[in-house]
Amino acid sequence: MYDEFKTIGKSLLYHGKHNDRVYIMKIFHEDFEKVIEESEILAKQYNYGKIFAKSPKKYMERLIRLGYKVEGEIDKFYQGKEDCIFMGKFFHKDREEEKNKEILEDVLKKSFMKEEIKKSKLLPKGYSIHSLDKNNVEEIADLYKQVFPSYPFPVFDANYIKETMDENIEYMGIFYEGKLIAIASGEKYIEYGAVEMTDFATLPQYRGQSLAIYLLEALEEKLLKTGEFQTFYTIARANSYSMNITFKKKAYKFCGTLINNTNISGSIESMNVWAKTV
Repeated sequence: MYDEFKTIGKSLLYHGKHNDRVYIMKIFHEDFEKVIEESEILAKQYNYGKIFAKSPKKYMERLIRLGYKVEGEIDKFYQGKEDCIFMGKFFHKDREEEKNKEILEDVLKKSFMKEEIKKSKLLPKGYSIHSLDKNNVEEIADLYKQVFPSYPFPVFDANYIKETMDENIEYMGIFYEGKLIAIASGEKYIEYGAVEMTDFATLPQYRGQSLAIYLLEALEEKLLKTGEFQTFYTIARANSYSMNITFKKKAYKFCGTLINNTNISGSIESMNVWAKTV
């Protein structure tokens, strides 16, 4: 059972037991008090372990007074003007404690050592990269099923994939001899001028070829052409060497760690925020 969306005015929450949290995805000034109040009610009603908020920085001090802690920050996220903060409020001690500190520290250490690359070489022979559309939704859902035991959003459902294409998500895929073998997406926030680079997945037998970098480059190139976006960011698994290294190589800046934040690959994991302004 996946979490569910809840709209409050123009603001948006996503909550449920799957991620064991309330996620304040969008918060607008006129809804602020109601959003915070409703998040507290939901957290206590369902005994969630965390409230996770993505918010304009102007609300930081108010949220700190309410028990939230800053976990990450992206400069000039909102239309290239206002900073964005990621904040967490924890309701259980074990949810607040990172159990894999040494691994997460090593992932960042190895990532920071990598040099940036301007442009990847051509894809290997037999591989091709294309934008994906509604003709590909069954393939997309099937690939995600093969890669992830669990995921924070219902990407295993072809109908959900189709809905996101209609709303605000751009999908890119790599094919090998006509078979879809790797995917990534860009979740577009046109009102902010920002895009979340997300949902990276490669079938196990095709890993080790830096396909995520090719997908990231292709998505960036397509979205930059629209002229609508100046901030690109990701929320990547903190224990994934490959994904953190991918974003470091493409000139993204490390912006913080979200502790025990997201249900992915079968358990609640910490996530790293990376971002760049173009």
